[in-house]
Amino acid sequence: MIGYLSIKSVGKLKKDNGVNLIELMFVMFISGIVVTALVSVYYYGIVSFQSVSSEYQMLSEGSAVLDSIGRSISQADSVYVYEASDSNRTRLFTYYSSSQKRGSYEYFYNSQDKILKMNDLISGHNDYNITILPIPSSGSGFSRMEKPFDVRTVYFQRIDDDNSPNAWTVKVDVVLEDKRGDIFTLSRTATRFILED
Repeated sequence: MIGYLSIKSVGKLKKDNGVNLIELMFVMFISGIVVTALVSVYYYGIVSFQSVSSEYQMLSEGSAVLDSIGRSISQADSVYVYEASDSNRTRLFTYYSSSQKRGSYEYFYNSQDKILKMNDLISGHNDYNITILPIPSSGSGFSRMEKPFDVRTVYFQRIDDDNSPNAWTVKVDVVLEDKRGDIFTLSRTATRFILED
């Protein structure tokens, strides 16, 4: 009977033993793979969302500003593009001489702050160094930490053939860069024809 009890006791120990070390390590390994995969998917989702959000902001703000500059060019009585030897130093002047609007707008790129600015020299306004891109969230502008993206370059180019005083075409190229280094390029071309009586 003693032999029978000992064999039965060993069999009972095998059934009641629980999880051994090999099984535990296998479960931990599989769990580690699953958790790593979940964290990777979560991280990739956050990075993708931030990238799309940043590109959308650059596209929407850049398009709004370029549309405004295009309207300024197409409504002006004359335009002048100042081109320095360095392409980052171009300036665009749009002049108005009608009785409703007299003066000019000057658009220029501030390479030190990486901001597109303008001077509103329309009579009665006379506002200088207005930040127009990136669009500030408050009237006072923004600090360096709050700026969502940088304006990498701005280039104004008059591309009409004859430089006629009655017709002109100006191309505006803007390159934007977000905090992660993603680059977004926008371009607009605006034309103005003045019909003579």
